[in-house]
Amino acid sequence: MWKLGQATLPPLDKPAPLFTLVDVGGKKRPLVSFKGHPLTLCFFCGCNACADVALQWAQLQRGKALPKEAITLLIYQGSAEEVQALARRSALDPALTILLPDTDRKVTDALYHADPCPRLLVIDPKGILRYANTGPDDKPQEAPAAIIVAKALDVLNRCVPPPKSKR
Repeated sequence: MWKLGQATLPPLDKPAPLFTLVDVGGKKRPLVSFKGHPLTLCFFCGCNACADVALQWAQLQRGKALPKEAITLLIYQGSAEEVQALARRSALDPALTILLPDTDRKVTDALYHADPCPRLLVIDPKGILRYANTGPDDKPQEAPAAIIVAKALDVLNRCVPPPKSKR
C-alpha cells in the first residue's frame, strides 16, 4: 500500500476492493459486474480540480481516444443532482460514463481512501488495480488535469487486450 497524506490507497497490482453503489437512475451497480472491461474510477467532489479533470476526460470521450471497451465510473461525493450537473457541464458522454453518487462516502473514504481529489484509478478487465494518480507529477490538487488524464489514459490503453489475429 502507498500513502498520500493520511490516506492509504489500495495496493496496485492487486484486486480492486469491491463495492456496490446505486447510480443516478436508481440501479444497483456492483463493481464486479464490470469485470471484462477496463475501468476508470473517477473520484470527484466537484471542486475546480475535479471539474478540470472531468472536462479533459470528456474531450477524450468525444475524440474517441478511450478504448472502445472502456467504462468510466464517476464516483461523486455528493447527491445525484450534483453529479448530473457536473457531467452536463463537462459534457461527459452518458453512454460511456456511469454516475454513482457516494453521499455517505463509504466507497470514497472508507474503502478506497480516495481523498484528496481528483483521484483517477484504472482497473484492468480482470479486476486488478493498475493505476492511481499518486506520483509527484500527477498528484491530486497539484498536477495539471492534462497530466492526470494522460497518465490514466496510458495505463488504460495498456489494459486492453491486443486484437485477436484472424487466421
